[in-house]
Formats: sequence, C-alpha cells, structure tokens
Amino acid sequence: MFCPKCRAEFVAGVLRCGNCEVPLLADLPPEDDFASPESMARLLKDRELEAVVVGNYVALSEQQRLLAKERIPSVIAGEAATEIEAGLHARLFLMVEAERLGEIRAFFEKRWARGLAAEGIMLAKDLAAHEGTCPACGAAMPADVAECPECGLFLGDPDAPA
Repeated sequence: MFCPKCRAEFVAGVLRCGNCEVPLLADLPPEDDFASPESMARLLKDRELEAVVVGNYVALSEQQRLLAKERIPSVIAGEAATEIEAGLHARLFLMVEAERLGEIRAFFEKRWARGLAAEGIMLAKDLAAHEGTCPACGAAMPADVAECPECGLFLGDPDAPA
C-alpha cells in the first residue's frame, strides 16, 4: 500500500497514511514532476537557471506553487556567498529555466496587472488613455484640477505645494 501524497510505502493492513491522513492506494500512480520542490529540482538539474523573484521563503514558495500549476518548474536557492549560518541565506531567489524567461515574465506581468486592477490602481500609461476624463468615474476633468469634481479621485502630484 502506498500514500499518493508523500509516496511512502506501508505494510499490508494499513489503510491510511499517518503523516498525510489520506487513504492508501494499492499501486502508486506515476509521480507528477510538478508535485514537489524536489521533483522540480530534478527536472531543472544541469539546466541554465535565472532568478525571477527575490524574497522570503514563504513568498517564494507561493510563487513556486503558482508556476507549478502552469507546468513551469522552479527551485528556491540562496546566495552561496551570503550564508549567515550553514544553510541560512540572507536572500533567497526563485530560479527558473533561462530559456523560458519570456513566458515566465508574461505570467507574472499578467498576475501583477490583475492585482493592480483588483485594487483599482492604474499605471501612468493607462492614465494617459483617460486624459481629460477621470479614470474612475469618467467625468470630465479640467486640466488645472488635481481631484475629480465628481468622485474625488486624487490625480495630482502628492508632493506639490498646496
């Protein structure tokens, strides 16, 4: 009997994995190359890698999980030269195949744009398309005002003297 999650083998008569708390299977299904950081590391062995994200382990693990859902392997690595203690790094990087950087960049840009849109944030290039109108409510905006007269959205320079 085998655990489909951790892939551990159990003696006959055991029906559930004690660690994963899932029912055991008689036969182990083929391993998904994107199911674990270790299996993705095997996929990337001897490949040229590039860092795409810098962050803490928790944040990088989440990004790694998102890439794995898209069938993009990645590994988390630290700067060897900046180990604070053995195995403890000052900075961690999410590493991906160098030849897939364009695809991965597009993936992250799309997610970032969706996040900005969900927060109601616009980039300067998006604001330019709304020149003369409020990007939030569509009301006409005179050129000399910093705040929409209809909805109150501030579009001026926050550092400008009042």
